[in-house]
Amino acid sequence: MDTDQHASTSAKACDECGAAAPYEPLMIGDRDFGANLPHVCAACQAKQERAAEARRQAAIREERERRIDTLIPPRIRRTDIAHPEFNAKAWKVIERWTPHSGRWLVMVGEGGLCKTRMMGLHAARLIRQGLDVAWTTSIGLQAAAIRE
Repeated sequence: MDTDQHASTSAKACDECGAAAPYEPLMIGDRDFGANLPHVCAACQAKQERAAEARRQAAIREERERRIDTLIPPRIRRTDIAHPEFNAKAWKVIERWTPHSGRWLVMVGEGGLCKTRMMGLHAARLIRQGLDVAWTTSIGLQAAAIRE
């Protein structure tokens, strides 16, 4: 069987938009075995790649939201930062903190100052940024420390 290893490039209609796009036939003898293979132009290929990337990013966002739903209690996730009893002054400080700052974030205070709510909101923000976050109560943390 004769194989033409010097096939020339020609044009073929793009399967997506119909525009002529460069096509290199896959010739074996006088038969083009690539004629029925999918063929898209560079613009449509780029569009397909962008759509695939958008689907991948959407799947990542959905997985992060599922993680938030699993970790952070619903009443904490529903916190309204515009509520008059929400500690907006402390929240402005906490929302700027990142684990990469090299500084610890410690909140101490009496009950009702929104410490847990702020930690929950900030934990959700960090998860959305792609960071791993563990969520526990102070009692759960104490129990874990005792086990160690």
